[in-house]
Amino acid sequence: MCSLQGGDLLLGDIMVLLRAVCAAEYAGCGQRFCRENALRHKAVQEVRRLRRQLTTAVNAVSSSSELVLSPKMPPPTPAQVILLRQLVLSGLADHVARKVPTDNLPAADKKRLRFAYECTLVEDVVFLHPSCVLRSAATPPRYVVFQEIIETTKPFMHCVVAVEGEWLARLAPQHCTLSDPLDIPPPCWEDSTGLVKCHRTVTFGCRNWSLPAQSLEHPDGLEKYKWFANFLLQGKVATPLARLADNLLFKPSTVLKSWARLKQYVQALLGELAEKEVSTRSALFAVWKKKPNYLLKTYLQWLPESHHEVVQMSWPPLH
Repeated sequence: MCSLQGGDLLLGDIMVLLRAVCAAEYAGCGQRFCRENALRHKAVQEVRRLRRQLTTAVNAVSSSSELVLSPKMPPPTPAQVILLRQLVLSGLADHVARKVPTDNLPAADKKRLRFAYECTLVEDVVFLHPSCVLRSAATPPRYVVFQEIIETTKPFMHCVVAVEGEWLARLAPQHCTLSDPLDIPPPCWEDSTGLVKCHRTVTFGCRNWSLPAQSLEHPDGLEKYKWFANFLLQGKVATPLARLADNLLFKPSTVLKSWARLKQYVQALLGELAEKEVSTRSALFAVWKKKPNYLLKTYLQWLPESHHEVVQMSWPPLH
């Protein structure tokens, strides 16, 4: 069994294959090297052809990439290993398996089911194959993705990669059932992405596996516009507005109140956001570039007249 550690181990059987390809490339893909290391020479040559095709395709799509097919391909970095694991999950989202819990089982059953998993494709439990590199982990990963199931003495998963439970809602949303946004913790603004985020409970697949509450983009709808308006008025969406937050006639949180629909200045702001479907920073900035006076009249309703002239001169607050 190939010896792997840390993040490399979590890439599982794919890392074993990747190491074999890297080693063959370093050796020039010679027949002798392949024979001595139990590699099929034709398969190694096919991998190189596929690499050449992918390199050509990427350069065609992005001419600035200037990728070159390196015969001495270095192993993936830790960051690349994570991306590869996520890529596999995105492509095989219906091939996710979860470790069978054994904490409360008798010792004999714990041993029998140590490498047992349940998946959505078959009713019976499936197992990590004795040759699977993930069996060398101190604790079998809770979630894995597999390429196929092979039936021998047991149903074994073939070509297995470990994945994280918190990735499922983001990378396999089509298999998830999400709750409404939770009240606690309340929605928040994520400045790095320019999105309104909220926490939602998640169940995965037809077996309804419960996942920890996830921080996800707030679902579309009136509530999202309310929270976006709140963060906009606070100056979190467009930072130049932050210096005016203390001068507002009404608290930004006013837009979140149940009685806010009775206030014209609240309805005007929410109406304009909804009309242009603006609930993210990128959407707002895109509208401002086409229509610089967007939201100006509405925003001035929240400010004393003494501040109107300064705001009008610097609108839109893109910088």
